[in-house]
Amino acid sequence: MGVNQRYSHVVVIFHWLCVALLVILFFLGQYMVSLEDGSTKWQWYDLHKSLGFLFVILLLARIFWRSTHHYPKFSSHSAVLESLASITHLMLYLVMIILPISGYLDSAAGGYHFGFFGLFDIPAVVEKNAQLASLALSAHVAAGWLLVGLVVMHASAALFHQFVWRDGTLYRMLPLVFLQKK
Repeated sequence: MGVNQRYSHVVVIFHWLCVALLVILFFLGQYMVSLEDGSTKWQWYDLHKSLGFLFVILLLARIFWRSTHHYPKFSSHSAVLESLASITHLMLYLVMIILPISGYLDSAAGGYHFGFFGLFDIPAVVEKNAQLASLALSAHVAAGWLLVGLVVMHASAALFHQFVWRDGTLYRMLPLVFLQKK
């Protein structure tokens, strides 16, 4: 495989930063909802919201970069698999957009404070509305679990490419530190 088939350093960094943030956000979300109401729980919620907003900034930068730069073609073995990969990537992006929007709407419509690491507040664009907050929370939870399923599919496909077809797909997205010879 030629070097030109690897994703750029910027794309690799965007990818793995998004992965890291999403993993942290998912497990933080699971943890914080298990806590009893109180200041400790709300501190974890504040951290979750701040990291979620950081994720939005990163995702917007990633989408902008993707729209202005060339990406290597999928390494597929058929047109059907290439279409499935494209659909899965589109669904990943859609869910990554739905997650922060639904989380924000849950917070805003629930009448909760939304700040960014204590640096500034993010204003509510909707008034307090229990029905909207409930709907947004349901969408947020469903999107989170849908993302888990999509990520499992995505990672499984990358591993299948790498270890069954041995076509080097996984190495296209690995940071260079993992590719250096020892």
